[in-house]
Amino acid sequence: MFAYLAARKRRSVIQRLDRISLEPAATGAPPAAPCTLEGDSGARVAELLVREAAASGFAVEMAERHITVESRYDTEAGMFERAGLTFAVRSIDGLATAAIERGAPNVLIPAATVFQGYVTPLHSPSELRDRGDALGKRLRILVGARSFKLRWTLHSLKTVYRLRDRLGPETRVEFDEYTVTVAEEERPRTVVRLTLPEGVAPGSRLGAVLDQVQAACGLRTAERAPESDGLATLLGLPSPAPEFGAADLGSDPPVAALAYAVLGRHFQEMLRREPGTRLGDDVEELHRMRVAIRKLRATIKLFGACLPARVTELRRGFRWIARALAPVRDLDVQILQLRAWEAELPYRDRLGLRPVIELMLRRRERARLRMLPLLDSERFDNIIAHASAALRAGPPANLRPAQFRAAAIVPALIDKLQRKVLRDGGRLAPSAPPERCHALRLRAKALRYALDGSDYLFGEPARRYARQLARLQEALGQHRDAIIAVARLRALAASKRPKLSNATAFTVGVFTERYTQKASALLRRIPREVRKLEGKRWRRLAKTMRALAAPAPPPALAPPLVPTDPAAAAAPAAQDQPPIVPAVAAVSPAQSESPQRV
Repeated sequence: MFAYLAARKRRSVIQRLDRISLEPAATGAPPAAPCTLEGDSGARVAELLVREAAASGFAVEMAERHITVESRYDTEAGMFERAGLTFAVRSIDGLATAAIERGAPNVLIPAATVFQGYVTPLHSPSELRDRGDALGKRLRILVGARSFKLRWTLHSLKTVYRLRDRLGPETRVEFDEYTVTVAEEERPRTVVRLTLPEGVAPGSRLGAVLDQVQAACGLRTAERAPESDGLATLLGLPSPAPEFGAADLGSDPPVAALAYAVLGRHFQEMLRREPGTRLGDDVEELHRMRVAIRKLRATIKLFGACLPARVTELRRGFRWIARALAPVRDLDVQILQLRAWEAELPYRDRLGLRPVIELMLRRRERARLRMLPLLDSERFDNIIAHASAALRAGPPANLRPAQFRAAAIVPALIDKLQRKVLRDGGRLAPSAPPERCHALRLRAKALRYALDGSDYLFGEPARRYARQLARLQEALGQHRDAIIAVARLRALAASKRPKLSNATAFTVGVFTERYTQKASALLRRIPREVRKLEGKRWRRLAKTMRALAAPAPPPALAPPLVPTDPAAAAAPAAQDQPPIVPAVAAVSPAQSESPQRV
């Protein structure tokens, strides 16, 4: 019995020694780094892997298997795409969810989830929008009655195989097959990935199996991880439309190129803030959308002489959008101020202020209900479509003022705006009516937005002066908000509906007086801020603008060469050849212009 066991042990040891001698790299070399192979051979990769591994003595077992189907939708006008959002209906092993996510339309894994809800895979996006749950409500707010369009559908099959060897550790091999169907195309595209997280030792039996699969299926080493957008690029998903204002302007751009770049940047910001404005969860989204619209209108007015009519006509449409947002923003400012004062009051006094805040919240909700149909209207869609087409078309080549140097044109425009701000601010008296303060506020905003667009040319001096101007603009804005708040609180106190309690009426009177005192204090502060606009920061900016606006000096003439040969010196200067005169580049009319005062 003992002899039999000893002989069996010897045979086992000999088999191990023979195996080690045949595969020295399996024990002597360290494991290789994790690798991923990719190709477009479909399920043939998995079949060949299982067959070759089983023929080499591995026990192959399927450990996991997951099926994911994801469909991306958008509106006909590309509402989600232009806002940097995606709308996807995703089914993982039969459990379906619909999600509104932030990320580029051609990226498989979005950056963040805005909202997600459980659905059934059979529901269409239009049916999801008509549901009465939170998901349907958000879709109605975002999309309105617009129709949906399928962009692409991605089928993902993930299979994890467990390869076991009697003499080696267990190896997990992940096989992923992606099949995408683009809406405009009939033929689907397929990409497969074979991933070994633990790595494979060179020269091992499993390494030989992978070499055979790679050679037979034409696989190549993946350059990027599956989680990145490299897979979307490999699948050939349709790339999104290029962003506005992303062109390279160069060192000395024409004035029209600068204007289009600034307009594109502000227009892109407006579209990016539109979904948050519709949802209303963050009041800053609507505020930033309004600021972007103001910058658009100010830029069109500033560069109006250098822009075609199709662009200048957009200013009226942007004004209509800004007016649609204004009532909600005014109530947001007032609610924020009331809540800040509520936090400073004792508990008993808060009871009188709470009904006022609740009334303002109800008015804000009614204002939002009036705003959303305007954003869903055909006029809004036409404005966005016309602006997109005009900005993507770029400046026309036959518009002569558009070819002038921006550095020679913009300083005179900024100087003109600064003169108007100083003139209106110098006339502002402590008893000035609110209309005059509002007019000065519009002047200051126009100058600041012009500086925001010209910081590409003038750099840090323009940004510093814009920060100085922002203090004046902030004071004027707070004065305007205080005047509006006083008018609304007085109307609230005089109204019979709703009937205010004595405590609430007293609180309304207290805060009306607070707003009045705040407006008076700001009116005394504004002239001091105006006088600062002529200080050191303006002089530094004016010096920078003057240096860039001046035409480049012509190259200096080289001194004549003195011949060293006396015979050559005695020879006549003009014998058979004319004198050499260096050519000087002609200066364009725009380059010869300089601002009247900077």
